[in-house]
Amino acid sequence: MLTMGRTRLNLALAYRACWLQAQPDRGSPSLTGGPLSVDSWCPMLALLGKWVRVLANECIKRLCPVYFHSNGSEYIMALTTGKHEGYVHFGTITDGHVSFEMLPRHWSVCQKLAVNPCFIIWAVFISDESTILLLVESEVTPIKKLHHVVSYSLATDDLEIIYVLPEFIPDARGLECLTILGTESYTSVPMVPRGMFFNPYNNLLFIWGNFLLQSYNMENFMYLADFPKELTIKYLVNSFQGEMAIVTENEEIWYLLEGSYQVHRLFPSKSWEIHISLQAMHQSSLYSSNETMVTLFYEDSKLYQLVYFPDEQRGRLVKRLVPGLVYYLLWLHSKYDKPYADPVHDPTWRWWKNKKQDQDYYFYLASNGLSAGGVHIDMDSYEKIYNLKPEYKLPERIFLDKGNSYRFSIFLTARGHGFKTMQIMGSAFRLHSRLQVGMVLADPGCLEVVVAREILINRNSVLFSITLKDKMVCYGQGISGHHLLKTSLMVKVVGSSGNCFQNTHLGLRLQGNLMVPVLIGCPPGKRLAFDITYTLKYNRLQNKHYFDCINMDPEMPLFYPFFLIQDLVTGDSGSFQGSFVLKVVGGGPSLDSIRDYSDEEIYRFNSPLDKTNSLIWTTRTTRTTKDSAFHILSHRSSGIEWLCMENSPCHDTIPKRFFAPDFFFKVLVSNRDVDTSTYCDYQLIFLLHVHGLPLSSKRALFIVIVATSLFLGLVLFYIIICLLWPFVVKACNFLRWKINSLIATESYYTYAASSGSCSLRSWTMSREISRAGSKVVEKAGPKQPWEQLHT
Repeated sequence: MLTMGRTRLNLALAYRACWLQAQPDRGSPSLTGGPLSVDSWCPMLALLGKWVRVLANECIKRLCPVYFHSNGSEYIMALTTGKHEGYVHFGTITDGHVSFEMLPRHWSVCQKLAVNPCFIIWAVFISDESTILLLVESEVTPIKKLHHVVSYSLATDDLEIIYVLPEFIPDARGLECLTILGTESYTSVPMVPRGMFFNPYNNLLFIWGNFLLQSYNMENFMYLADFPKELTIKYLVNSFQGEMAIVTENEEIWYLLEGSYQVHRLFPSKSWEIHISLQAMHQSSLYSSNETMVTLFYEDSKLYQLVYFPDEQRGRLVKRLVPGLVYYLLWLHSKYDKPYADPVHDPTWRWWKNKKQDQDYYFYLASNGLSAGGVHIDMDSYEKIYNLKPEYKLPERIFLDKGNSYRFSIFLTARGHGFKTMQIMGSAFRLHSRLQVGMVLADPGCLEVVVAREILINRNSVLFSITLKDKMVCYGQGISGHHLLKTSLMVKVVGSSGNCFQNTHLGLRLQGNLMVPVLIGCPPGKRLAFDITYTLKYNRLQNKHYFDCINMDPEMPLFYPFFLIQDLVTGDSGSFQGSFVLKVVGGGPSLDSIRDYSDEEIYRFNSPLDKTNSLIWTTRTTRTTKDSAFHILSHRSSGIEWLCMENSPCHDTIPKRFFAPDFFFKVLVSNRDVDTSTYCDYQLIFLLHVHGLPLSSKRALFIVIVATSLFLGLVLFYIIICLLWPFVVKACNFLRWKINSLIATESYYTYAASSGSCSLRSWTMSREISRAGSKVVEKAGPKQPWEQLHT
């Protein structure tokens, strides 16, 4: 009987062979594509080297693998479409024989759920419980679909709905994960499931599509918000040892550690491109500029890619290893390489820095064996060693910055008598050692060496502590790693030639002479970075309010910038203690409108000698460059105050909506010709977003006048309305009476003309009555409108 891994591979190759046979004109296909028609896929199994055709009369839309065998058999599930939609074809492979059973046995899933139409999207077999989990889609209306997770028992033939998926993707509001309780808000993006995966080792169930849900009990599900809803998962593979790889429809590769909530993209990424370029430099046969990934799989707990190379004559398949954590570390390192820096130059620091406040909680999880992945790191004892000391040998080369020193020790042991006493001035004796060390400097004007000796009589040995130090006179300033002054240090043991040996596993090795190259200047990998963490902390402390960038203090606070020196080779990081010049070299009211300033503008906007009323900022520090053109700052400076004077670009910035005016500054920091603490010529450019800039007096007065005018206008309008309202009402009533009178008169004449049988007497009487009424009106004077209407 075949092993499970071999069977899965044969199934995949059978799938591929039939697919290529049906579509000879296509390129390299994906082994895990979408639903295929009956003409594009032939259901066949490769068993013991033979092809066996199965389910000949069915239209297979998907094969759902079963990763674990039980009861001496292996299993495979096929989902069909057409006349048997709503059933699962459960295949059993035993001793090379395959048989299929259509489940459920007595009714379809659609009939049991009383929905029509419905479709089975995915099936998962849990052998320990003899249960099949089904992902079912049902149409409520032509535009509304519901998705259920249904449990079917092979033993009792019972069907049970265990979970109903939300119709839309939840709104995580910036969280990494969100427990779905039914009370959360949702986006307008529909939730479209594509498949499921169950890990029997930790009972973790995943539902995936354009989202990723996970659950430990099949009741409470968590939404992993790190996976973008704009992508759709094509398939996922699991190592069953805590790692999972995800492949999207557009062939992106993502990585997830089970038990955690963070999903990381491996491909495409900058680190992947670096890796490919390095492999191309080595002319590796496993990588090509023109390649297509066929599938991704785990083998022996390692993640592999099956890649198709379309060569000129014929294509070839290549299996290659994917290193699933190195890429993430490289991605973190590339993400870290930016103008803004953290106090610790360590890519792994970002994993736990935000969890420091919950240290006790993570310790509780670790104490009860509940840590994610079963691994716990004590945050207090975590540190990265930067000054790892080599054993039994000196480094290949030594880099010395300005005034730096390097210390090492040499331990010498003599065979026989290595010491003797000498009488000095009467009865005084001094111990004299026959073991001596000499130092030879290639450039004694640039370097100095200090040797301290300690005699260990009981061990017949001498310990020499040697300090090599730069004299700070032989080098100016230079870029990191460039134009270094080459020199050397020679260490010689007196009388060692032909007498001192070291016993190694390769035999005896001559000892006594050590030559170490020394490079004076700015060491490679050094850079200047903006210490955003300490800058914000110090500014909050000094200005006594939190920098939330919306509700700002109306007074202009001082800005205290701090910088870090980072060694990208060793990972060491420390505060920059030197001097520097700060200049605003560009800016704009928004990120899209930032422009670079000319040299003349830079001088006007930054120089204390400017007389054109154009300064952007100033400082209380009085130290300036030799020509007094610019201020010289340091970590001890009193801070920066933003002025934005009348002729500066940030003056009179128009506010956006109801927020205070803000401005983006492009800031250049350089220590060239002003810093005597280092040989390194540092230059850093970063963006600074300043909020709460004051309005100009003219604009402020204009706003006050406009606001006051609007207010007074509204008040005046209200007063006028109040005064004129009685007259308006009177005029309206008069107009209404007039209209009614005209209507009544018109009605009267219309009636008189239509009757035609009225007598002369009645006409005379009406005329007299009309005259009498007119006389009464003239005597009584004018009446009110309602009185006239009544008459």
